[in-house]
Amino acid sequence: MKKLKYILSAIVSIILLVSLMTFCNTTVMAATKIPSTSISSIKVKNEAITVKWKKKSGITGYQIQYSTNSKFKKGNKTITVKSTKSTSATIKKLKSKKKYYVRMRTYKIVNGKKVYSAWSKAKSVKVK
Repeated sequence: MKKLKYILSAIVSIILLVSLMTFCNTTVMAATKIPSTSISSIKVKNEAITVKWKKKSGITGYQIQYSTNSKFKKGNKTITVKSTKSTSATIKKLKSKKKYYVRMRTYKIVNGKKVYSAWSKAKSVKVK
């Protein structure tokens, strides 16, 4: 009987410890402020677009998302730019005579998990 009480108290202690660690981890991630960025220009050439932005410090990389849907509800494609020194990216193999919407955000790796900033305001461009 004493062994059973000892085992149960050990299990309860482990569960409490794990839930406390999970709570602390999410609190740290929520408190981390990630600097956001915005698209400075979009240029069209053939069936490709070049997206330019201002460089930010204190981040791990950028994410660029593009879609033919203005609300980004379906048909989204995402590109990850891992270099923080980069200030532009080219999206190729787009359909001609289509209007694309582009937005971007920054991310930072905190405790092994990606934490994202808010999405920038979407810009639209028509592929020639």
